Amino acid sequence: MMRMVEFKITFRLDEPFGPLEKMVKEAITEGKEYGYPNESIIEMALSEYDVFIYCQGKEIFNATVNFNEFLYELFRFAFYTITGEVPKNMKSYGWSFNSLEELPDWLYEEIKVLKQLLGQEFTELTSKLFLRSFLGSYDPTVVVYAFKKDGYVYFVNIDYRKVCNLPLGNS
Repeated sequence: MMRMVEFKITFRLDEPFGPLEKMVKEAITEGKEYGYPNESIIEMALSEYDVFIYCQGKEIFNATVNFNEFLYELFRFAFYTITGEVPKNMKSYGWSFNSLEELPDWLYEEIKVLKQLLGQEFTELTSKLFLRSFLGSYDPTVVVYAFKKDGYVYFVNIDYRKVCNLPLGNS
């Protein structure tokens, strides 16, 4: 029987540059003034927001993100979680790896942290498809990984040195 895990994502849409309504008005005014297409105006309005992710009441992610990039990465993580695959034609701001051997050498420090956090699960989890992302964060030190195994997804934040095991269904 799988245990229930509280997993919550909170968006603060009034930071860091003021209320959402003000930001949207400024983006529209500036965008129209410079003749930007509507898509660019929308992207400007969605440029920077604070995102918090909690697992079992503990913060495991807190960053100012490009909201558009965050949503793309969130959908990519959800697709991976549900299907075990990574969509090939989906816009992505992160990476996927089929095994630990595919990670570049410059990620050595992250690999050490993963090994410490995942313990005995490390070898098995890194021997098949897994994801790496900043989740749209402007801070490149806020790195998260997602691994899938036996009805669970392991959401790992390298910077926070925290692991959240999420059950994938009700069985």
